[in-house]
Amino acid sequence: MAQRLKRDDAESLMQKRKSQGFTVLQIVALDPEQGREMRNPTGEKALINENLDTPNEKYFEYLDWIIDKAEENGFYVLLLPVWGELVVGHNWMGEFSEKIVTKENAFNTENGLVIAIKIEQISFGV
Repeated sequence: MAQRLKRDDAESLMQKRKSQGFTVLQIVALDPEQGREMRNPTGEKALINENLDTPNEKYFEYLDWIIDKAEENGFYVLLLPVWGELVVGHNWMGEFSEKIVTKENAFNTENGLVIAIKIEQISFGV
């Protein structure tokens, strides 16, 4: 969602899903399906130089906005931090790519990425 939809399109989708009775939105923070650079609709890359240690603050501000809007619309957010391709090094079609997420950098809190997403707004209730 953060890479495909402009603000008005995201709001429109949320309104439609709400009217259809949906209560959960799955959002992928880092998703290379639309392109390896993982840009949002304004062209901001998710990561500077495709490096997990250098997240782009403007990209994650937009992701935060989407999560805030989801909350305003009464949705629970199922946040998938990273698409599997970035961890295993290939996609479901067998195309290989560089692993961006590794054991060494996945939990690095110095870059702020782990806490940049509005985790306090995600509900873990049953």
